[in-house]
Amino acid sequence: ALYTAAAVAKRFGVAGIDDRVAKISTEKSALKEFCGENNIPVPSGKKMSSDESSMVDISFPVIVKPDFTVVGKKDVYLVPDEGSLAPCVRRASKSSKNGIVEVEEYIDGIDVSCMFIAHKGKVRVIASWDELVGIDTSGRITAIGISVPSVIQGTDAGRNFGKMSEKFAFCLPAVTAILVLSARVDFNNRPYITELHADLTGDLIGDILLPTADPDFDFFELAIKVA
Repeated sequence: ALYTAAAVAKRFGVAGIDDRVAKISTEKSALKEFCGENNIPVPSGKKMSSDESSMVDISFPVIVKPDFTVVGKKDVYLVPDEGSLAPCVRRASKSSKNGIVEVEEYIDGIDVSCMFIAHKGKVRVIASWDELVGIDTSGRITAIGISVPSVIQGTDAGRNFGKMSEKFAFCLPAVTAILVLSARVDFNNRPYITELHADLTGDLIGDILLPTADPDFDFFELAIKVA
């Protein structure tokens, strides 16, 4: 759907996302490459295929996730050791459109997201929240909900994440759209980008979770105003 939105924006010359934003919103490896090119911190890691058996060059535990997400938060795992790695990689690869998975370092901390309007490289923040997740007995990470506002709001961690969001938007000067940047924030107040949601976002954020947290919030009305 994001590639369709980018094509429509390009064809009619209206505000929206472009193909690059669509790509880094759907492919974790492309997002890491983008962040690397622009000196934006991300968790270290590597791409793996389902039949790859080589050791990852990072210490366990690790996070395993589909590289090309089709369904948000599906088959994302916290893997404690090398012996548990292969089955999680196989399951995650089946949920990845390109069959590739991302294996990345586990960073102890909290998951935080920031929704903002990006326009000509500048940012106007709309909301921030903490993502609440659980881990089942197989190590699968499951989304539970969100907590609004984020606990880092008004703190050094919040200011660091704000500066990172501004830098991220600055690298996309041709884009006018609502973006949601997600990060893992460690206990030294350092954020590491983990995900980008674009346009009508994803993971039920705009249509269910934020309206539940704030009944006055109408994401679709906001999206139309921005467009």
